[in-house]
Parts: sequence; structure tokens; C-alpha cells
Amino acid sequence: MKILDFSGKTALITGAAGAIGKAVAQQLIEDGATVVITDLKSGKTGSALMSHYCAAKGAIISFTQALAYELADYNINVNCVCPDITDNSGVWTNVSAGYTVNLQMPKDEVVKKFTAKIPLKRLATVQDVAAVTASLASAGADYMTGQSVNITGGRECINL
Repeated sequence: MKILDFSGKTALITGAAGAIGKAVAQQLIEDGATVVITDLKSGKTGSALMSHYCAAKGAIISFTQALAYELADYNINVNCVCPDITDNSGVWTNVSAGYTVNLQMPKDEVVKKFTAKIPLKRLATVQDVAAVTASLASAGADYMTGQSVNITGGRECINL
């Protein structure tokens, strides 16, 4: 019995490298859907004091590429979005709280410090991430698979 029907739909997988991700992928094979995996730009560029976290995120990018190969024969596209710091997200809320303590700065100063490294001079928004994810899920991305797309306001391209 199917719990979910993914026919012609997109699956957004978080925590993709685990058994749940593999089980969802099997269902996708049966239904012919598109897969978009979420990661963070930390999988591409390391951060001080975050080596274990960055290593895990890098593994998600490799997982995306391997899964793209595995599912290509089923005409299933697998891509990954890699946003930078995203405002109003649970991760940034928790991380910025730590930075305010460690750097002894108010949150608005912490944001200013981080956005100074971003060419577009702002944090990503949830809408920025959703728009790229929707694009990857669209027919316009039918020939795109195994890619990890930066949503970094240019920060990743200059690697600061």
C-alpha cells in the first residue's frame, strides 16, 4: 500500500542520506518524480570550528550526485540546493544566538558582519530558496541532474 503518491510531482528531501531518503527514492522510482535535496553551502566551503558539520554537508552533495546516477535510468532528476545563511530560518536563529554570545555583539551587528562578506549585501530569504527549488522542480530543469546549486548572494563564487 502506498502512503504517498509522487506521480509527476517533486519530492523535497531533507535528511536525505539516511534510510528515509533511500525509501523515498524507491517510491520516486515507481512514480517518476523529481528530487530536490536541501543542503547548505557549508558542504562546499568549510567554516572555522564547524569541520564536522561541513563534512556532513559535503557528503550530501556527493549523495546527490550518486543518487542522480542511480535514478537517471528511471528519468528522475536529482539536484540539491545549497543556501547560505537564510534569514528567519531555524538554523540561523540558533547559530546567530551563539554568535551574539561568542562575539559579544547584538544580533543586528552580527548580521551586518556576515552580510559584509556577501556581494548582494543581504541574507538569503526563505523565498529565495523556495524560488530556486521550484525552478529545479519545473520542466525547465528536465535536463539538469546531479547539480548542487548555490543560493549565496554571490558569496560562494568569490569564496570569502
